[in-house]
Amino acid sequence: MPLSAKEAWRRVLDAAEGRIDPQPYRAFLEKSEAIGFEDGRLVVAVPDLFAVDYNEQRHADLVSELAGELLGTATRVTFRVNEERTQRPQMDFFVAPAPAPAGPSRPAANPSSQPLNERYTFETFVIGKSNELAAAAAYAAAESPGKTYNPLFIYGATGLGKTHLMQAIAHAVLKRNPETRLLYVGAEQFINEVIENIHNRTMPEFRRRCREAGLSVTHQRAVIYRAIMESRNHPSPESIYERVRPLIPSLSLATVYKNIHAFLEAGLLREVSPFHGTLRLEGALEDHHHLVCTRCKEIVDLDAADLGPVEIRRPLPAGFRIVRCVVEIQGVCPDCGGKLETP
Repeated sequence: MPLSAKEAWRRVLDAAEGRIDPQPYRAFLEKSEAIGFEDGRLVVAVPDLFAVDYNEQRHADLVSELAGELLGTATRVTFRVNEERTQRPQMDFFVAPAPAPAGPSRPAANPSSQPLNERYTFETFVIGKSNELAAAAAYAAAESPGKTYNPLFIYGATGLGKTHLMQAIAHAVLKRNPETRLLYVGAEQFINEVIENIHNRTMPEFRRRCREAGLSVTHQRAVIYRAIMESRNHPSPESIYERVRPLIPSLSLATVYKNIHAFLEAGLLREVSPFHGTLRLEGALEDHHHLVCTRCKEIVDLDAADLGPVEIRRPLPAGFRIVRCVVEIQGVCPDCGGKLETP
């Protein structure tokens, strides 16, 4: 007795389950239904056009081969949208996720300003009728990052799993390629940084100067530069390293020094007088002078307008070219014992 379409498809699915990754199998095939045979083809209904396209590209050849072996004749499996599903409202009939397959632990997420939640993976995401399209699109984006659904925009009310899916993409990409560079930024942080950069105009200037100097604008360099610009006390490379290390745990002090020297050569920073025994930096590029405490080595900027013009009364050595004139006034700061007094 020949098999019915439903029975044939059920056996094809049983055979395919062990040859397809669990997540795409659950998302795209597990809930599909056979409609019948048409002109030597086995027609299968799936929830939407995305599932049709995905199955035709990724699964059609395999299930067609299995169907041919099962039925003893060449049979092409084709997919179409389930008309009944398109006419009824979606309902939140959630199903429990299959247990995650045993295997090596996932590699740690690459450093970013906000760490990834280890629980937010595809294996722990609960798929239901209201979110299966979003889950399928997210999985497809994770399989082909930068190619499929680029960009991917997920919209929904609070608490429906948008953050879970976004971080699941990141975990899946890192699992496949641990060297991938990722940056996960929450909406609040993004808006705050946009407002801050518009106000300070520091990062656009940083990117412009990097391009002019032939430096690539990397996340690592941006974090180091931002830390220097946010410091008000002429920081040393060591203090910058301590400040950015929580944001980029893999960063080394040598890398901080390397990037700082690149900034100095590009004119993004200036080096304060070597009097202090260690390299000290400043991001203020406009003309100004310095008050220096000889005890604690604190440096305070003194506006150029607060000091009269410097007059050079003897000829300079032949060939010497003045780049800029900086006056360093040494004394003792209030915290170290007495206020500076104007002579």
